[in-house]
Amino acid sequence: MLLNSYFLHAVTPLHAGTGQGIRDIDMPIIRETSTQLPFLPGSSVRGVLRAASAPEDREAVFGPEHDNAHAHAGAVSVSDARLLLFPVRSVMTTFAYLTSPYLLARYRRDATLLERGQDCPTIPDVGGAAMVTSDSGLLSPGTSRVLLEDWELDCASDGRVDAWADHLTDAVFDDEWRPFLRARLAVVPDALLTQLALTSTDVQARIRLDPQRKTVQEGALWYEESLPAESVLFGLIAAEASRKPGADLDPAQVIARAVGDATGRALQFGGKASTGRGLCRLVVRP
Repeated sequence: MLLNSYFLHAVTPLHAGTGQGIRDIDMPIIRETSTQLPFLPGSSVRGVLRAASAPEDREAVFGPEHDNAHAHAGAVSVSDARLLLFPVRSVMTTFAYLTSPYLLARYRRDATLLERGQDCPTIPDVGGAAMVTSDSGLLSPGTSRVLLEDWELDCASDGRVDAWADHLTDAVFDDEWRPFLRARLAVVPDALLTQLALTSTDVQARIRLDPQRKTVQEGALWYEESLPAESVLFGLIAAEASRKPGADLDPAQVIARAVGDATGRALQFGGKASTGRGLCRLVVRP
């Protein structure tokens, strides 16, 4: 079995819904049961990759269509895309890229499966402060405090955050993004990250008009939740040799054909495509 990692960088807000309302939100996003952190199901990612692949490769790589599913299994498995960087409004720099020790540890654990764990920097010890770079634009002038949403946080500089900014730039972005990420990356306590991921998502009120009167239909007001634009998620893609009779594709070839036509493109994930939701940049790393 061959493993690759993949990253999704949300260009527009991303709505991966649960199909049922909770609290005041009629159409919430799906969350992990244990952590309440947002994620994108691997089945959704796999479906998008299948649709973006070359038609002549789909059956050999992803398996046959439903009406012939008994013929053989697909050769590609895709894990859920889990949160890595969460953008939150910042007073000084428009927004900050937040992560937490748990998110970084989870990412490093998966990198170890890919034999790249040794390339990951040491995870900062947050304690009670937001760990940012010493020259960060997140700092309020003349203070050692950071203002994020309604939170005012003590700030401590830590060179390991710079190291993570460089590592994630190489993995997800390009060199032009390096100073931008260095100026905005912060590591916050796990509990604070979870709280912000619950309260700082993109929530929009939507209405449906009566087609004749062009007024709001009775009861046709609802609220939709999305992951904000600029969110970054990551996951794993596993490949085996193709099981289709006559298709001589080894795991490396299966991966190449599964993502070759998709990587680097803006693809639509999740729901609400007609309203511009879910455009994401896909990056795949061996």
